[in-house]
Amino acid sequence: MSDLSGFPSSYWKQSTPATSYPTLDQDAKHDVVIIGAGIAGLVTAMQLTERGYDVAVIEAGDVAAGTTGYTTAKVSSQHGLIYDTLIKTVGEESARLYYEANEEAITFLRHQVERLDIACELETQDAYLYAATSKEQAMEREVKAYERLGLNGGEATQEVRDKLPYDVKKAVVLRDQAQFHPVKYLQGLARQIVHQGGALYEQTRAVSLESNRTPTVILENGHRIEAKKVVIATHFPFHDFKGLYFSKLEVHRSYIVSGQVDETFPDGMFMSADQPSRSLRHTRTEDGRLLGLFGGENHLSGHETET
Repeated sequence: MSDLSGFPSSYWKQSTPATSYPTLDQDAKHDVVIIGAGIAGLVTAMQLTERGYDVAVIEAGDVAAGTTGYTTAKVSSQHGLIYDTLIKTVGEESARLYYEANEEAITFLRHQVERLDIACELETQDAYLYAATSKEQAMEREVKAYERLGLNGGEATQEVRDKLPYDVKKAVVLRDQAQFHPVKYLQGLARQIVHQGGALYEQTRAVSLESNRTPTVILENGHRIEAKKVVIATHFPFHDFKGLYFSKLEVHRSYIVSGQVDETFPDGMFMSADQPSRSLRHTRTEDGRLLGLFGGENHLSGHETET
C-alpha cells in the first residue's frame, strides 16, 4: 500500500477521489458539533440529521483521513479469541448479548447502505479464525464457546485447510459477515449528511473545548462553534475532561501490504490467533484486478525500531 512517492498510503484512499468540503472560517452555532469525520463521527451525524438535528461535523484533515481510511475494513462479530473469554469473565448471557449486538450492527450497515444507495462494495463473506503455529487448545475452547452460544458458525478446520496454502491446526468460522470499501462508505454518508441539511467542514482543526453557558469548540484558526452538545469522535480524545485518558490509552501500530493476486485467491476473511496475528482478505479493483490485503505485526508505537 504505497503511493508512487514511496510513502505509505491506503488503497482505500488512493482508489477514491478526494473530498473537498469547505473550511470553517467564521464563528458558528449548531445543535450538535461532531469532531472527526471517521466512521464514528459520520454514522453519528447521519443518525442525528435524519432525526432533524442541526449538525456540523468538523475534520482536521479530510473525510476518512484517520483510522477508518487505513483499516482492513472487515465488518465482523469475530474479534479474535473472544467468546470463550467472555463466557468465563461475564457469563454466557452477556457473551451472547455481545454477539447479538455486533450482528445488529452488521444488519444496520446493510440496511443503511441499501436505503441510502451507497456504492461501497459491501459484500457478505464468512470470517475465519485459525491457529497455524500455536493456540490450538485455545481454539478448541473457542469452538466449544461457539457451540454453547449457538453462534452462526463453528468448527472449520478442514474448510480453512482447503482454502489456505499453509498448514492450519485448528479453525472456526462465523458465517455471513461482511467486508466493504470504507472510504466510499464514508463519502456516501458525507454526501447524505450535507444533502439533508447538515454541515461538513474539512481542514478545520479543533484545539480545545470551553464549558461556558453552552459548550464551545475552539478552532485552530481562532473561530468558535457553540453547540448544545459536542461529540468527540477523534479515536483518541483530544480533550482530556480531567479523565487522565492520556495515561490509560496506548497507541498501537500495525501494517497492511496489498498486491495483485490470481483468481484462485480464497473467498472469506481470515484472522490468525497466533502471535503475531495475521489478517487476510481480498478486494476487487475497478479494472477487475483482484487485490490481496495482508495485515499484521501489531505493536506499541515506538517499541519497534525496524518497521
